[in-house]
Amino acid sequence: MKRQASAFTLIELAMVISIISVLFGLGSKLWVTMERTAKRSNESMAFTAKSQVVLDRVARDIRRSVSAMQPEDALLVLSQTSLQGEGIKVTYRMEADELLRIENTGRKQERSQKIASLANEKIVISVLPDGTVRLEVVREARNRPLEVQSRRLILFARPCGGSR
Repeated sequence: MKRQASAFTLIELAMVISIISVLFGLGSKLWVTMERTAKRSNESMAFTAKSQVVLDRVARDIRRSVSAMQPEDALLVLSQTSLQGEGIKVTYRMEADELLRIENTGRKQERSQKIASLANEKIVISVLPDGTVRLEVVREARNRPLEVQSRRLILFARPCGGSR
């Protein structure tokens, strides 16, 4: 009596390999999509955190100010009063990619401070007719050619005339 050998045929093995290849392809596509989404999410959170720090710093100065104006040579000029009653002029200016805060006291002392490096971002400051200052940080990113994604963070602040 002859025994039949039990084994897989070549066609059965080819079918199993093709099914495994399809499943592996779907899994890798899902993995790449998850990685890309996580990267965009992290970039967005970093932009929001950095922008919020910058906007909060400028807004605090605005709220301490008596008045705000926007000359040609600076982003914003604020007039403040110290506890001793001295006038203080705070100027925000962009130099290269850095946002600088320059403080001039009545005694001709000047103090300059780097607030943030805005290499990929742009800050837009405008003084509205009612005296409110509109602060906006914009970041434009290109994830694919011809596709521009813009992220914005906007804050409004009004000079309250408080002293330091």
